[in-house]
Amino acid sequence: MKRQLLFQLSSAFISKHVPIMMD
Repeated sequence: MKRQLLFQLSSAFISKHVPIMMD
């Protein structure tokens, strides 16, 4: 549960701070 949330948070954080380079 926590890992999934962290993963989503990281994804959103990277998406906002860094352009989508990884597809």
